[in-house]
Amino acid sequence: MLLALLTFFFFASDSATTVVVESSQRLFESAVCCSSAPDGMLYIVDQKKNSVHQVSPTNFIVHTVGGKGWGNTEFDLPLDVASSFLLDLFVVDGNNQRVQRFDKQFNFLRTYDESSIPQLNGRFKPRACTFSSLGDLFVVEQDGNRIIKISQRGVYEREFGTYKDGKGMLVDPQDIAMTSNDEIVVLDKESCVVLDRFGNYLRRIPLLPKNEWRTMSISDNILCIVSPLKILLINMLTLEQITIIPQSFIGALINETFSDALIQNSTLVVLTPTTIYRCILRQ
Repeated sequence: MLLALLTFFFFASDSATTVVVESSQRLFESAVCCSSAPDGMLYIVDQKKNSVHQVSPTNFIVHTVGGKGWGNTEFDLPLDVASSFLLDLFVVDGNNQRVQRFDKQFNFLRTYDESSIPQLNGRFKPRACTFSSLGDLFVVEQDGNRIIKISQRGVYEREFGTYKDGKGMLVDPQDIAMTSNDEIVVLDKESCVVLDRFGNYLRRIPLLPKNEWRTMSISDNILCIVSPLKILLINMLTLEQITIIPQSFIGALINETFSDALIQNSTLVVLTPTTIYRCILRQ
């Protein structure tokens, strides 16, 4: 449905695409990323509060987990959040160098860190994570510029993206996402590297150069890639692109940098450090 909805914009004329803000709410102090859950909820990291908020489709904070610390329900500089098809929640806890997993009631389930993954070679400094339809966890590990695959049983399985992988070598991976057919997409400087779930290189998708691309999400083969001043929508099948800038918006003044964006139920959700916007595209 989403791909059909966006096809018009990718094949339309050169006239400008506008973004119509249907609703917005100021809720955060320093939001850095968001994730969409199958039940329609959003999970948003507020880094200044060291917390993750569950936000309803009506922009209401339903539940919050976190607070500064090193306990099982505390974080120190959370960097990323991912909600699985089982509604489990994965939070990348930066300064604590771990990934925390919670169930849909926000009950703590387990920690993934150096001590819980004894087979791991080198340090474990997670930057971002995603998951496959089989329940495998894939983590961007900053210290080695690599991807760590952890099975659904919590066992280290493999790593990839290093110099040994040739074309699939990663230089500075920032974010990771999974397509509906379990292809892994890694945001790596000025391109997205596409791999299969075993880490085998498939292709690269070039990005607009000289942009500080930070976050990425995927919905129905549409990549949504975000820098502080631009949002890029890419059709993975045709590689056609739509660029969105603050001046593209009508119905609200965007006077902050972009933190993240995603497509949820045919709506473009845009996140700035303080505010969530729900939008539609118009030509």
